[in-house]
Amino acid sequence: MQAKKISVQGRGESRCIYCGQPKPGLPVREDNVIRCVRWFNRKMLRKYRNYRLVVCRACYPGYKKARSRYVKKQATYLIIGFLFAGLLVAVSGGSGFAFIYGAAIVAFMYALSLVSYVPALDVGAARPARARPAAAGGTNKLK
Repeated sequence: MQAKKISVQGRGESRCIYCGQPKPGLPVREDNVIRCVRWFNRKMLRKYRNYRLVVCRACYPGYKKARSRYVKKQATYLIIGFLFAGLLVAVSGGSGFAFIYGAAIVAFMYALSLVSYVPALDVGAARPARARPAAAGGTNKLK
């Protein structure tokens, strides 16, 4: 029996993650959260459409604001989680269970930040890297 190979980034039609319309746009980075959602849709729901996720030009300003809010919210949740974990360890006198509970608090706060998840754009796939022009004299070294 041969295992099926599934592409990391969808190969179907391009869909904007912000408005849901089939439009071309900037590609979304395929990270662990999107891979988990794709796995869940494929294995559990049996509804796998294999869309290529993008952000269309019209939705980009709204996406940019939502992404910056998500990054700030994620940092805030993690800072709060580490503060609570540190207080728990400090109050308990450094017991082993306090470290375990502290790690659980940080993991829970990270999971809470994923409620408002907005994926990053895959800038490397959007435009190929250009070669840097050579400096005078044929080298790129500073003189």
